[in-house]
Amino acid sequence: MRIRLMRVLLDANVLVDAQLRDLLLRAAKGGHVDVRWSDQILEETRRALTNQLGLPVENVARLLDALNRAFPDARIAGYEAIVDTLTMPDPDDRHVLAAALHGECDILLTANTKDFPESALPSDADLLVIRPDDGLRTLVEAHPRSMAAIARRLVDSLRRPPTTLEQYVERLEQRAPIAATALGAGSAWRTTSGSTPRSRRPRTRRALRKPCGRCLTRLEMRWPWLPW
Repeated sequence: MRIRLMRVLLDANVLVDAQLRDLLLRAAKGGHVDVRWSDQILEETRRALTNQLGLPVENVARLLDALNRAFPDARIAGYEAIVDTLTMPDPDDRHVLAAALHGECDILLTANTKDFPESALPSDADLLVIRPDDGLRTLVEAHPRSMAAIARRLVDSLRRPPTTLEQYVERLEQRAPIAATALGAGSAWRTTSGSTPRSRRPRTRRALRKPCGRCLTRLEMRWPWLPW
């Protein structure tokens, strides 16, 4: 039986961050993960980019249109009936969890993990709520060479301003320090002598946040080769 890709719902606070968004979406295009979102999540992304970050409305519209065209199967719909059945610290977050549950996602990637406590998840939910840092770290450690190559291609595409791979990883450290350490320790940073530069050697990392033990156990059984 063919094992499907891990299905990951991206919250608006992940899609708003250009560096996290681009790296995750390129990983999806590389066949490492299956991304999902909803129209409501994209609308929250649009408001944050225009109202909070001040990006031109037309630029944001082009970005969101490009996301939908690049990932035509990412949109989750029909989850509205679940929303009112959920109890969460912030009622405005219920649609995110509802979409993840209805779309049978394995992971909900959000910067606000505290707003998605284990108590809010149905007892039979196979859903792990983790930070973008932990999600990216899992991808980098599961596919080190491929993710390093993805990062190199992403850096090569940056023109305004031009960026080196080291500068890119240093910026990533501000958003995802665990993932940046894992990426920096990978094949992308091998010198001609085969060693890793001292500044990129792995540091002691935080443990992966495991808010739902029962869900993690099921995910470990489904994808036992991933570095949980």
